[in-house]
Amino acid sequence: MAEIGEKCAESCTATNVDEAITAAKTIGYPVIVRAAYALGGLGSGFAQNEEQLRALCDKAFATSPQVLVEKSMKGWKEIEYEVVRDCRDNCITVCNMENFDPLGIHTGDSIVVAPSQTLSDADYNMLRTTAVNVIRHLGVVGECNIQYALNPTSQEYCIIEVNARLSRSSALASKATGYPLAFIAAKLGLGIPLNEIKNSVTKVTSACFEPSLDYVVVKIPRWDLKKFNRVSRLLSSSMKSVGEVMAIGRTFEESFQKAVRSIDDSFSGFAKNDYVEDIDEELVNPTDKRVFAINTAFHREYSVDKVWQMTNIDKWFLSRLYDIFKIEQALTACTVSNVPTELLLRSKQYGFSDRQIANCMSSTELAVRQLRREANIHPFVKQIDTVAAEFPAFTNYLYLTYNAAEHDITFEDRGVMVLGSGVYRIGSSVEFDWCAVRAIRTLRDQGLPTVMVNYNPETVSTDYDEADRLYFENISLETILDIYDAEQSRGVILSMGGQTPNNIALPLYRQNVKIYGTSPEMIDTAENRFKFSRLLDEIEVDQPKWKELSSYEEAATFCETVGFPVLVRPSDYHQVEQAKEIEMDAVAKDGKMVMRYISEHVENAGVHSGDGTLIHPLQDRQNDLNVMAPFNVQSIECNLRAARSFPFVSKVMGIDVIEMATKVMLNISVEAYPDAGLSTDYVGVKVPQSSFSRMSSGADPVLGVEMASTGEVAIIFIDDSLWHLETLGADSGNQKSEYPLTQYLANNLIDMYINLPSKNHYRRPASYAGKGYHTRRIAVHFADVPLITNTKNAKMLAEASIKKLPLDIWSIDAKSYDTHTFPGLVGRTFEE
Repeated sequence: MAEIGEKCAESCTATNVDEAITAAKTIGYPVIVRAAYALGGLGSGFAQNEEQLRALCDKAFATSPQVLVEKSMKGWKEIEYEVVRDCRDNCITVCNMENFDPLGIHTGDSIVVAPSQTLSDADYNMLRTTAVNVIRHLGVVGECNIQYALNPTSQEYCIIEVNARLSRSSALASKATGYPLAFIAAKLGLGIPLNEIKNSVTKVTSACFEPSLDYVVVKIPRWDLKKFNRVSRLLSSSMKSVGEVMAIGRTFEESFQKAVRSIDDSFSGFAKNDYVEDIDEELVNPTDKRVFAINTAFHREYSVDKVWQMTNIDKWFLSRLYDIFKIEQALTACTVSNVPTELLLRSKQYGFSDRQIANCMSSTELAVRQLRREANIHPFVKQIDTVAAEFPAFTNYLYLTYNAAEHDITFEDRGVMVLGSGVYRIGSSVEFDWCAVRAIRTLRDQGLPTVMVNYNPETVSTDYDEADRLYFENISLETILDIYDAEQSRGVILSMGGQTPNNIALPLYRQNVKIYGTSPEMIDTAENRFKFSRLLDEIEVDQPKWKELSSYEEAATFCETVGFPVLVRPSDYHQVEQAKEIEMDAVAKDGKMVMRYISEHVENAGVHSGDGTLIHPLQDRQNDLNVMAPFNVQSIECNLRAARSFPFVSKVMGIDVIEMATKVMLNISVEAYPDAGLSTDYVGVKVPQSSFSRMSSGADPVLGVEMASTGEVAIIFIDDSLWHLETLGADSGNQKSEYPLTQYLANNLIDMYINLPSKNHYRRPASYAGKGYHTRRIAVHFADVPLITNTKNAKMLAEASIKKLPLDIWSIDAKSYDTHTFPGLVGRTFEE
């Protein structure tokens, strides 16, 4: 960069702690420490002094042999540009994006706005020129992401990162602009120049045209930190989010409110959605609740200037949020009977949902919907054409807005709507998007027009060429009804997107929406604990004893009746110990199964099925629900929708369950129980992947009844007992016994760690003081060592080791001790 006169953040590399300390003294504190070649800011953080630097280096060196020590520019604006260049030196900037949050929070954990809203024309063109100069100097042919730190009080800037590859930001830029970056980059890699590549969205212009946006895109991350105990909620340079949402609107206010609603079904928009204890602390030291803290601050009469001083968020953004707050105040002073039509229209243009307006006026969502329909207030469908309507182009990439006067398209196809899975989160991830995409492709194979509704920029389902029409919109009752009415759709498939679409099945049905597959009334029977329990009793199927209780006294009485242990969840269940958990994925037509896959969990019941290790096929009741869709059964529950295990069993057996289910919904005949033609010793194993190493402190890496994994891997094997060696890469190398266990772990001298906690450790305060918890945290936080905390998994690993590894006499002398635990002395053991 110095060769072309561009300034980068002052930095040094280090391969040990002493070198890092020397570098920090040269640069001057504060500094940021980053592990080299790490994704998502793993092992990074800010250090104000040498003590903090040493702690950060210990963590960073566990993930990389080299660290970068850089000058901190915390509080500056963070700007990104996506640039492409071809073999003839043609360069264009596809998208520029601005972080709502100032520098100091990882861009994956930041709210991102595209195009930038607070840059002056001079700032924009200065950074654009720099981006083009950099990609040319580096000789990149293809796509490149450039990130800047920009001083908010001057035109001083630094290049903080250059990624000469497709990145997380590239995916967001593609969905934000409609410019298919991956497709174009592949063509450029083949030596095809930009002017010879057709824009596959517009079909009219070439890829040499820079996208022009007449709308605003807002991306907001999704965190699931509530799933983990003792975890810091502070946002910093290390990424903690598990997913993200994207919203499109004609104004920042409209897009922002849409995005907030997309994060979680319980959020109505920019409002006091979540309780915030200490407003000042939340504003100064941001957590995942910062957006709601800003709204609460406005309610407490904080000015825009005061919030700006505490957050360093640009005043332009804060002023727009304050405008939303003022409209909320105006709505609160009204009722459904006296709200002015002008205020109702303005609130919709500012992104307020019917439910949000109803909350302000103490009314109901359907009452507000009826009110605005009577006032002829409805959304318009606009298209993303990459040229801001400068050229005649007709695309299938659509969004809804109230800031328009007419539709961009006509509605003649009456397509079948498929609802996607929404934001990735713990419990619902890419598995459900696979199901939705397979359903869309099956519909298209049958010659039916298709409409996909989803709002996740990370998914395949939101690619513009997957469906005949793509609506980048919320999956809510209001939005789906608006699209259904506009499209005059012939029906909706909502069983492929997981629980999010299923939650609105009954409300949609009550609004006379045609639902393909199982009747919403039957879905309610399966999901309502009382109705489902009654059904099991009628057909004489055993179930754990359970009861819904509303006080501690009632719960204590129930526990005395059934005995401990019990599982406490939204309703109480008697926990069955040492029980095998069997899972069945099936497709039924008119209440009769046409395909089923039965799998087993390695772990005993008590570990969430999403965290369980699943083996298929097995190694060691749908008729009464009148099922016409995929369904999943696990001991006490029946999910009348696609399950997260459907992609796994489909790929293991080579038979697409979702294709069968989609055809069943359309009343197309299918072959019942088709033969996969696989040998009997053919085994597939699905193993969860967790992100405990991302949790900077506290989270105990032990599996329980609440799902904690954020991903999964699968292998196909001949002998099911050997899969542990494949997934963990076990090694039989010897180590010398020189250190206690904690130092072995901290020094990366252990290849794998087996730690079996007591069964009643979960959330018991004393469990966080013991050596077991301490060593588990070292294993995942510093050493990144494969960790096994489940007895059944440890047993299978031992069996696999016996078959695969040489059983020589171990060189380390392991002495056994008799250990006794005395009642009352919590967490203390004594050796004989």
